[in-house]
Amino acid sequence: MDGKLVERRTSPPAEARSLRRGLSAEQKEKLALLEQVGWLIQFVRRVAPGQVIAGVMDPNKHSIAILYPDGRLVEDATRFVRH
Repeated sequence: MDGKLVERRTSPPAEARSLRRGLSAEQKEKLALLEQVGWLIQFVRRVAPGQVIAGVMDPNKHSIAILYPDGRLVEDATRFVRH
């Protein structure tokens, strides 16, 4: 190794940062809490002008939940996930 260590837990990957751009303040706040326990942002969908929902994944349960603009987390995401 070249002696440079990268702390991977301090900042999300570039793709996750770009997905956060359109999120509301409530979504960003809830996402930060979820990321502390291992959840990851997987996708965003624009459902109306100015309205973005985010799909987040719980790696322990292998399930996807939806994060609404008001910060609400709904774990029954079957209607938003394409198979």
